[in-house]
Amino acid sequence: MIGYKYLRKLNYGGQGTIWLAWDRFGREVAIKVFDTPLPKASEQEVFDKYNIYKSISSHPNILSILEFSRSNGHLTVVTPYCPCGSIEKFRGRLNEPEIWRIIRDVASGLKELHSHRILHLDIKPSNILLEDLGYVRYVISDSGTCCMMAEGQQQVAQDP
Repeated sequence: MIGYKYLRKLNYGGQGTIWLAWDRFGREVAIKVFDTPLPKASEQEVFDKYNIYKSISSHPNILSILEFSRSNGHLTVVTPYCPCGSIEKFRGRLNEPEIWRIIRDVASGLKELHSHRILHLDIKPSNILLEDLGYVRYVISDSGTCCMMAEGQQQVAQDP
């Protein structure tokens, strides 16, 4: 991608490689490059999904999408870098108040997604990142598995 300086590989997952990079403003970002080339037939559908997700990613408990594009035939997604990583590494070591904070933050992010008829489909510890901005918050990441609820499909649960 143009405008980014790749620093090092952070992770290789089931869908692609995540790189640490600097953007043109000198901010650290994470760039996910999907392994599978984006089929031309589904390109518009994928870009529509990411446009919707990007429009709501200003929620404090949803990892922001800064940019997404097609680069050399592969979907590339740029997000802020969360150096603390996922909560996966804290499994079995969290106290009860912290577990409730995680539940609260994730529920808040899911509520926002669901209000826009978006289903995440892959909530797990490795997709919940810890952001430390002088205060701690937990954010939902990995929007690649999200899908839109079908028209007419009812939400299972609603607030009282």
